[in-house]
Amino acid sequence: MSITMKILAGTGAAALLFSGAAEAQDACDPCAGGQAPQSRIVIDQIQTGDLWSSMDVKIDHSATDAAASATTVGNTAAGLIKSGDLDYDAVQAMHGSVEAAARLDGETVQGTALTAATAYGNASTAGTWMGNSLAQSHQTMTGDVTAKSLIDLESATNVSASTTGIANVATTSGEFGDNKAFQTQASEGSVKAKTLADVADSTGVAAFATTAGGNTINSAGYTTTAIQGAVQTTAAGEKIEGYADIDMGSAGTAIVATTAAGNSYLLNNEFGYASLGRDGSELYQGNESEVLARSFVELGDVTEHAAVSAYGVGNSAAVTNLGSDTALYGIQSNFADVTSQARFTGNSMNGGVAQLSSVAIGNTATASLCITCGQASLSGATRQFNAANITATGSMQVGQAGSVIGSATAIGNAATYQSSGH
Repeated sequence: MSITMKILAGTGAAALLFSGAAEAQDACDPCAGGQAPQSRIVIDQIQTGDLWSSMDVKIDHSATDAAASATTVGNTAAGLIKSGDLDYDAVQAMHGSVEAAARLDGETVQGTALTAATAYGNASTAGTWMGNSLAQSHQTMTGDVTAKSLIDLESATNVSASTTGIANVATTSGEFGDNKAFQTQASEGSVKAKTLADVADSTGVAAFATTAGGNTINSAGYTTTAIQGAVQTTAAGEKIEGYADIDMGSAGTAIVATTAAGNSYLLNNEFGYASLGRDGSELYQGNESEVLARSFVELGDVTEHAAVSAYGVGNSAAVTNLGSDTALYGIQSNFADVTSQARFTGNSMNGGVAQLSSVAIGNTATASLCITCGQASLSGATRQFNAANITATGSMQVGQAGSVIGSATAIGNAATYQSSGH
């Protein structure tokens, strides 16, 4: 039985988008061939205006728990089939700006204080179970993306903030079949994810995760044959910035992690051949936007553990597999500066551990295979070109602590093919 779903907007513009996508697909499409699927889903989306969401939560005196969340997405598309074959094709164009802001302020939160701000230009999801899937998505974001989390409290037992801003996001998944995908993503604006927190007193866990990205693809498969590829590009003269500024009087454990990436692709497979790109049809990632990852933390007393990290990368490609042959064929070009900055200032650790990490990379490609039994092979080819400055800096100042560990790492190009197991 065949199922067809269509959402059409702006037929003329959509035709142009399909035409451009077809040209890119001819250059790098690992998905040709195969039998006609049972379910076909076609989604065409164009958004030209700006989108904005905001949630402010104020605690005048006290609350047991408190949360503020805001989510903004320009275009969102999904094709999820419980069983059977899937042919999924989505075209998404976002020409306005996208912003999400979550704020929590006031006096006392007896339990957990939480903020979550998520802003996406385009988001696409496709997957099937007990069937073969062919997922194609073509995403273009021309406006800016901003996600902001703000926490200002007198006290809270636990404090948490998740702030994510990404221009284009695509996800595919499959089990017990083929998991094939080819996608194009173009990020042509700036992206900022920003976390600000000022908390006088916390006795539990304080965790802050901030992520900014131009183009992101994630794929997961179990007992599948995964053959996938993509063309991911970011625009010159734009910025992709993740920023966290945390000021706390005290905390039991404090974790602050900030990530900024131009282009990233992660394929995670188990028990089936997995290839990210193919010989002659390589995954291509081209970053021309400046990448900045910054984590600034000032703490008073920390009773157990403090970990601060900043990670910035122009292009990142990774394939991991369990038990079966694995391949990675990629071309990566980074033309914009990548900067990571991490700073930690703490008064007393009471014998605890303070850790700081600052990492900046132009291009990184990794193929990892865990061999469970028998034999499995690694293969592939990677070409990397970096034409920009890569800078990683870190600083720590601690009054007293059991251990203080700091590291700063700057890498132009890194390619690793590795196997493990027995």
